[in-house]
Amino acid sequence: MSEIYNKQAWNLWTAQHAREMEKFITSWPLKGCFQFKLEKIRCDWNTNRTRCRGGLYKIDGIWQPGISIAMSNYIPKFGSPIRHYEYKRFDKDRFIGGFYTDNMEHPLLAVIAHEMSHAIQKWIEYYSHLPRSKPHGKEFRDYYAKLRAVFVNPLLPDQKKLGNEYDNFKNIIIKEELGTFVGNLN
Repeated sequence: MSEIYNKQAWNLWTAQHAREMEKFITSWPLKGCFQFKLEKIRCDWNTNRTRCRGGLYKIDGIWQPGISIAMSNYIPKFGSPIRHYEYKRFDKDRFIGGFYTDNMEHPLLAVIAHEMSHAIQKWIEYYSHLPRSKPHGKEFRDYYAKLRAVFVNPLLPDQKKLGNEYDNFKNIIIKEELGTFVGNLN
């Protein structure tokens, strides 16, 4: 019963944060932003589901913005530092790139912001009758940077300090695994 409750709580948490981002997007001075409304927020807990998606979904015959999050990848774990990776093309970007954290809410927030950026990108193109742009092109990165600046980056811990902790933690794990491996050879 607690697993179901836990999933429901995280579904609600995800939807609340998506709605906060939606409200922020409607304040942007771009054509179509005021009309932006998520008609689909899906939290998919299937462990086989590895990819998230943001874009347009056909709902009752009308294209509407929505997001679908592969939640099993983001079941919150607290403690050990982790590295959240972004697409290689912009993983090292200081505003929208990967980051270190010890709080699994942070990667989930980043993924929601990432998929919301796809949804607003596709919505503006559809609403304004613009040609399709690259999925991780300039428009996407601009929208993602705005969302990250407000909803994710201010929450992140000191990156240099946590990066060092992450490297030390990773080295300990590797040494333990190699020690076990070397021990098995003897």
